[in-house]
Amino acid sequence: MLGYFIVLTYNLYLLADYIKVPPQELLPTVGFLMVVNTLCTVAATVLLGPLADRVGRVKPFVFASGTVAALALALPMLWPTQGGMLTYNIVGGMAFGAYMAVDIALITKVLPRAADVGKDMGVINIANAGPQILAPTLAGWIVAAGGYEALFPVAAAVSLVGALGVLRVRSVR
Repeated sequence: MLGYFIVLTYNLYLLADYIKVPPQELLPTVGFLMVVNTLCTVAATVLLGPLADRVGRVKPFVFASGTVAALALALPMLWPTQGGMLTYNIVGGMAFGAYMAVDIALITKVLPRAADVGKDMGVINIANAGPQILAPTLAGWIVAAGGYEALFPVAAAVSLVGALGVLRVRSVR
């Protein structure tokens, strides 16, 4: 979540200052990328949720989504063009959709006590919303310290750490 939102919340600034999209093209480009990202997220969710159910495993999907998200974040870093941002939004949107399709399934399988499900899901909601709140501030600090190009490796590292963290979950396949 955090790796995804560090870059997503700065799409406008990345396009303006890093990719150098002309001002008259900036808002239409941001809008287009957001639509592409959303469509890819929804498509991946619709396709991969049922697939994970059929396979009977969620951990590989969570791991793959974080790993693919990290790889997607390298695209605009290595290819700092509108095409690179478009490709990132396609692949990153699909990775986010894969994560959204299976994360709650994984979470509900590791809850410690049935009597505390409501409280635990509230904590999970905060854990999911927290990165969306923190990402713009963290992104600002990252840009101030290392420029826009620093957003990508930091967000990729965060995504990869999240992907690796799921490997420690032993009670779920």
